[in-house]
Amino acid sequence: PQARIFMNYYTNGQDRTGVHRHDFWTCLLSFGAPRILTVDNRPVLLRDRDLIVFGTQNHGVPVMPEVQGGRISLVIFFYPDADNLERQWQTITEDDNDEDKAVSTDAKTLSTGLDKGFDAHFCGAHRSERR
Repeated sequence: PQARIFMNYYTNGQDRTGVHRHDFWTCLLSFGAPRILTVDNRPVLLRDRDLIVFGTQNHGVPVMPEVQGGRISLVIFFYPDADNLERQWQTITEDDNDEDKAVSTDAKTLSTGLDKGFDAHFCGAHRSERR
């Protein structure tokens, strides 16, 4: 699958992105000041180092006048392949010997998953520890 990477910079809460959609999926990493991202008109608060992945839903970043700090969003656009679509929302763990077996898990469990070098703090899995 092809992927494209973009970066958006919001200088403060006055900067915005109007509601729009793409024909591909989005993986968005947020760095800096907290901002609301709307996905299908539902607000999602993205804090520093948060990650969100969504499909072709409408999305945008509304004005938030009270936000003084800047924010960078690193955006990866991609087309999921058939395997990704079939196994979305599932995680394969190292204990799974059967390739067709998948288990749902939370982000904190990912820190003990296949990639021992994975930093779950990056995805907000240990959010309560850093506040």
